[in-house]
Amino acid sequence: LENEDIYLDCLTQSDSYHGDSLGAMNLCEPSVQNEAQHPWYEPRSFSLPSPTLGYRRGQLSISFPEGLEATEKAITSFDSIADAMDINARLLSPRLLSEYREIIEMQWLVYEHKE
Repeated sequence: LENEDIYLDCLTQSDSYHGDSLGAMNLCEPSVQNEAQHPWYEPRSFSLPSPTLGYRRGQLSISFPEGLEATEKAITSFDSIADAMDINARLLSPRLLSEYREIIEMQWLVYEHKE
């Protein structure tokens, strides 16, 4: 970038760590690993928690962080780990993807308007 006054923010995964690389660390949320130890650290990201896949009450399902939940119409339960990891089959029913994309876009809009 030619104009040094331009700063880019990135959407990142919460609780991530990018090592002690100058610049890459700026993509992490403030933590004891970066904020207190490195005077050059400047957070340049908006972090969202990611969904998790696990067994809940005997059912393999995706759980979303509070405030980022998908609707009940989105398929979030699977019969097996193989089914959950079958990207091609999941793309045939894209509701979960479109809902999660919409959630992220809305969170980003809120983030942009806070600055």
